[in-house]
Amino acid sequence: GDKLVQFCLDLERRLKELPGVTAVGIASVRPMMGGGWYSNLDPPGGQKPINTAANSISAGYLDALGLKLLAGRGFTPQDIGVNSTAALVTENVAKQLGGSALGMKVKFGDKDVEIVGIVSDAHYGRLTDEGTTTFVAQSFAEDSFTVLLRTNVPPGQLISAASGVVAELDKDLPLVNPRSMEEQIGHTLRRERLFAWLCGAF
Repeated sequence: GDKLVQFCLDLERRLKELPGVTAVGIASVRPMMGGGWYSNLDPPGGQKPINTAANSISAGYLDALGLKLLAGRGFTPQDIGVNSTAALVTENVAKQLGGSALGMKVKFGDKDVEIVGIVSDAHYGRLTDEGTTTFVAQSFAEDSFTVLLRTNVPPGQLISAASGVVAELDKDLPLVNPRSMEEQIGHTLRRERLFAWLCGAF
């Protein structure tokens, strides 16, 4: 509800005030976790649906992950909420849509959205991903989410301070599995290697 949306906006603001933090974003899916959420994007005019990775993100996510806005605009705090119809697509998706994807109205899953921005391609769940991703504005309707911090100091130095901010806003909210991006990628690669070894063993 509105209370949760305000909590998350306050969390982003407070975390960004920490020394060493340069950007903060919130997402439903943790980057490079080896899996995620996928859905069909249905273009107008009966074009073939495009199966894309998906993520529900806050206004600060692009800066936190280092994605470049190539055309249009990113999300604003006014886009956040369950009734938002704004969407962003990566350059790869825009090319598949053909013509000018900016401003195009499409169906994403069971929701009608308008593409308001095009962003640079980025790996989603693993390093072999092609960067085919659709982003919708964060609704904060889920029971968990991932907070990304971009820092100019070693990330491990900020875990205690970030945990303190969360506790000040809600002492009962746990901070689960804080990891640097390098640690997250390493964890995913180890899991994929184990899967490949298990497949090869049979």
